Amino acid sequence: MDNPGKPPLFVVEDRREFLRINEQYKQPKILVGTREVFNPYILARKKGMNWLNFIYIHANSISDVDKDIIFSSWEILKIRTLLPQPSLKAVTSKTMSRRDFLRAPRTILEYSTIPFIRSNIKRLRKEAFYEFSQICPFNAIDVDSQEILSNKCTECGLCASLAPEDIIGYHLLPPEGIKNSIKILAGNKKTKIIYSDIEAVEEVFSLGISAKNLVLPIICPEGISWKIILFHILSGIPAIVYWRNKKDKCPISNYLEKLLSDLKTLGLSEYLLICKDTSCVMNALKRENQLPPKNLSMLLDRENYLETLYSNIEKQFNTDTWLPLNVFGTHRIILDENKCTLCGACVNECPYNALSLLMDAKMFTLYVDTLNCRGCYNCIYTCPEKAILKVDRGISIPKDTLLAKDKAAKCIKCGKIIGSEKSLTSIENRLRLRGISEKLILYATRMCSECKAMDFTGSE
Repeated sequence: MDNPGKPPLFVVEDRREFLRINEQYKQPKILVGTREVFNPYILARKKGMNWLNFIYIHANSISDVDKDIIFSSWEILKIRTLLPQPSLKAVTSKTMSRRDFLRAPRTILEYSTIPFIRSNIKRLRKEAFYEFSQICPFNAIDVDSQEILSNKCTECGLCASLAPEDIIGYHLLPPEGIKNSIKILAGNKKTKIIYSDIEAVEEVFSLGISAKNLVLPIICPEGISWKIILFHILSGIPAIVYWRNKKDKCPISNYLEKLLSDLKTLGLSEYLLICKDTSCVMNALKRENQLPPKNLSMLLDRENYLETLYSNIEKQFNTDTWLPLNVFGTHRIILDENKCTLCGACVNECPYNALSLLMDAKMFTLYVDTLNCRGCYNCIYTCPEKAILKVDRGISIPKDTLLAKDKAAKCIKCGKIIGSEKSLTSIENRLRLRGISEKLILYATRMCSECKAMDFTGSE
């Protein structure tokens, strides 16, 4: 774009002008409708246009639109442009006019919000990726091809909300874009973000509120990840979700209730307002936002926003607390300490550096940092002893949790630490099963590499 700092802005009076501008200008843009009230997202989708490259605002005139709404919308569009091109999906059941038929196949194809697999999927073991494939109730995630199948996906966004954000992405509500948008809106006492059922967007526009509030369409509430709600919490801006409980495409009809239940557990339920009619939306808009902290931009960075959440929760709960949650929060690892040998295999395989193996002169200790744990399951399938039983979703206080500990084993010659006692014992037992003599076992397991080399060469 010529000037990425200045959003391309177009005023449209009716749907005909809307279609003309979309046809002529295919780049990301902000559209402001000033007369006819209609659903621009459904209309563009039916016409085979890319409905993800614009955000629509309805107002009486361009002068009525809050500048913060324009620039916050642009932040979302900028992140969408960095994502892979949205998928085109064939719609065989589509009805169309003669004019549209002559323009086929474009009108037979629709731009969709099918989530996409990121290249970071290579971080995961195949068995771990299989666990994520089970998130989808429609079996749309194919493990072998590592793709999301367009003929099965309903575009609900559940997989993107529950999987690590660097594994599965979602065009419609990119967390990074929402975060940047919230940064701009924070501090405004009245401005809200309304996540509206895409089929009910026209109803929201008819209320005359989108000039001062950001209205974003959603296919299903499952696409609103807990990280997005966390950004709302930190900024003091409640999220308003206008949803009418459709059940055909959306896998968990009570997803919002589960999310709200999690927030109630954390004492943060005022940041999610669920509405089933427009009168509820109007009442929700009357509530004033809380003032954000002065260092909001710093708090919203990846390394800080979870830390901030934990510090706020620690003030309400005692230490050594585990708060099990449904869809919100980080993870904890459930481990059988009797089986764990502290070999360090899980530490080496963790793509997020959430596990650490520490040692001193007397002890080996295995810790998990729940702020960094994304619940990727790699550790479960890496452990040779099958000691890691499962990974639970929730919040653990303190964030650094001790998983296992064991005495340090030392070289029988020089006294150097060579591993945990359990890990060496495990290796010795395996060697005995293979018929290896005790002398060779002692040499193999109880001497450091330097002493073995000196013993082999006969040097001191």
